[in-house]
Amino acid sequence: MKLSSVLATASMVAAFTATGGTATADTVESPCQQGHFCLWSQPNFTGLTHTSTRSAPSWGALTYDNTQVPLTSAAHPVSSLDNRGNGFRVALYYNSGYRGPCFTVAAHGTVSDLRHARLSDGSSAHRRTTSHVFNRSCGPVYDF
Repeated sequence: MKLSSVLATASMVAAFTATGGTATADTVESPCQQGHFCLWSQPNFTGLTHTSTRSAPSWGALTYDNTQVPLTSAAHPVSSLDNRGNGFRVALYYNSGYRGPCFTVAAHGTVSDLRHARLSDGSSAHRRTTSHVFNRSCGPVYDF
């Protein structure tokens, strides 16, 4: 192995260690404002946005901000979310009325891609949640 290869590898390890073991180049920051729970129609906090400050027993009547597109739209499913709401966890449920399989977003936590989140029954959370409630925990807790 050449010395230049060894030095390049050592500098990559040092950079990885200096960032606490996280790949900072891939980190995506959410534009959600403090005190809100925000939902997006695309992964990584992009696409249409819905901003919430309270629990919602049914997403059937909710639309993305400044649109007529419902959160339950097959073409624009909720795909990422950010909980900036005053230090409370937010539980999301498969059924309206806060029932059925569920998962929780940690206080000040994010889920950058719902395709990687699982409900309490082990099934995918993507395209399957229809209600959320503040200050409750249910199922796995996520912050990624």
